[in-house]
Amino acid sequence: MCDDCAPKLTAEMASAQAHAKADAARAQLYERAQKVDYASGVDMSAESVLRGPEIHQEADPAAITKLCSNCGVNIGHAKFCPECGTPAKPDKPKCGKCGFQPETPVKFCPECGNKL
Repeated sequence: MCDDCAPKLTAEMASAQAHAKADAARAQLYERAQKVDYASGVDMSAESVLRGPEIHQEADPAAITKLCSNCGVNIGHAKFCPECGTPAKPDKPKCGKCGFQPETPVKFCPECGNKL
């Protein structure tokens, strides 16, 4: 075979890798779908309508409770309020060992000595 007719090894490897990733993703999605209970609570009467499961995502507690000090909008982890542009107040440092939140900025926890 001449060089022009022969398959390009790098292109073939890239294609094979892309197919392998797609197959792995498909298999993982299939496994996750198998773990969801689609049949509990299904009304089997003649006029019932089958609906998909309700997906409950774990919410990030900081994203729920951090509100803009000016307008009260939930700003999550943003540095500025998306509604009024007010800078977000930085979170108080919290000790990873004992959970204490000092009022003033410190390098070490005054309760247990852990580095903040």
